[in-house]
Amino acid sequence: MSSEISGAALSKLTITGTALLIALVLYFGVTSGMTNPVVLLIMIIPISLTLPGQIRGSSRVFQWLCFVVLFYLMLGILLSLSGTYKLLGLGISLVCLLLFISAIIFIRSKRTLNTRTNSTH
Repeated sequence: MSSEISGAALSKLTITGTALLIALVLYFGVTSGMTNPVVLLIMIIPISLTLPGQIRGSSRVFQWLCFVVLFYLMLGILLSLSGTYKLLGLGISLVCLLLFISAIIFIRSKRTLNTRTNSTH
């Protein structure tokens, strides 16, 4: 029972973190003077594609989220090394780390729950 509650809380945390990451990347696109909307869409689409699966609670989507978020972590690290967007880069990096850790814990808790369910049958 507690695994279900923590799984639901982790799912909500990752959904919120994903929305925050999208907002931060959009903010970077607007403030950096990115005039080409195609580039901005290319930056937003990969993380946005994981949202429906996160809402469903699919562990496979959470696994893919772990891979996708690493690209945004690289963006955050590169921005934090620049002079202009240092704070924004640190924010993106922290959100990425939060997403990665919460997704890993969600996958583990769901796997543990499935193992317990299968062993009782």
